[in-house]
Amino acid sequence: MSQYCKPLTQSNQATRKAFTLVEILVVIAIIGILVALLLPAIQAAREAARRSQCANNLKQMGLAVHNFVSAKNVLPTGGTTFYPHIEDYVTSGGQPYGPDRQGLGWAFQILPYVEEGNLYALKTTEDIQHTVVPMYNCPSRRKATTIAQSGDATLVGKTATLTDYAAATPAMDPTVPLPYNYNDTSATNTAGASFWQGNGTSVPENKQWFGMIIRTPISWDGSQWVDSGSTRPITFAKVTDGTSKTLLIGEKLVNPLMYDGGSPSDDRGWSDGWDPDIMRCTCVAPLPDGAVVGVKSGKVYQFGQINDVFNFGSAHPGSFNTVFGDGSVHTIRYEVDPVLFDRLGNRRDGESTDTSDL
Repeated sequence: MSQYCKPLTQSNQATRKAFTLVEILVVIAIIGILVALLLPAIQAAREAARRSQCANNLKQMGLAVHNFVSAKNVLPTGGTTFYPHIEDYVTSGGQPYGPDRQGLGWAFQILPYVEEGNLYALKTTEDIQHTVVPMYNCPSRRKATTIAQSGDATLVGKTATLTDYAAATPAMDPTVPLPYNYNDTSATNTAGASFWQGNGTSVPENKQWFGMIIRTPISWDGSQWVDSGSTRPITFAKVTDGTSKTLLIGEKLVNPLMYDGGSPSDDRGWSDGWDPDIMRCTCVAPLPDGAVVGVKSGKVYQFGQINDVFNFGSAHPGSFNTVFGDGSVHTIRYEVDPVLFDRLGNRRDGESTDTSDL
């Protein structure tokens, strides 16, 4: 053997060393810790993006309302009552009536100004109510959701598309302490008394509405037009507290167990009229969706025996999104002072509000 070639021995052979079980467990533990640290940050980033999209939805609605006013000279109205049929609220030529006698609410009336002119031109209630309008849903809560109709006897089994947004109407009785108490069944100390003003199935006579979106004063009773004599559609000039100080549209409270429908306050969606589907009252405190989770028994699903929900709220933690009359978007804390909150819903109470306290 050549003197230049040495045989391989155990000492100079390349050796391999495997990971021990302890080392593997340490690596797994480190990865687990990193995931635990990163996951909340990822979730927070996703929620921030969803909240931003929700705020943008409201911004677009606010701009649509301003474009509506530019075209019609008045603000859109909230419709006459629940389950309206477009067939009753169009001219002989098939054009939807204006805000003074339109049974469908603001979400329908602004459709031409959110690039949904084709939807606005549909001629049947069935076609309208099951059509999705993407901006009418908050991505933190649910995607566009359709449900089978049950409350409207003429459309049982037909589908309707739900919405996550509602316009504001304030308390009507200044003698009742705010926020209104759901557990008090007296005639005046309920959100329903303020919201309906004594009549849900038809427009009450000679009533005043103090939100930016008022109840449509002229309605069809099946045989003739009835003028209630109540507040007429308003102009921006009638918002004497200032559009920057008055709540226009915000996110509404929905029980998480009923995101797929089932609540009488969330069963017709964006095509409804004057109903908690698209209108809410600032006379009750806003709440996060999670505040009502776990309570469901038929229609008695929160606040004792209350079958309708009049609160604003959302699936976002800490606060919910709103758009004011000037088109500015604000977040409002669930812990907002109840008196301040109701003042925001009132366009003409003469009280100064500081939006920095929201």
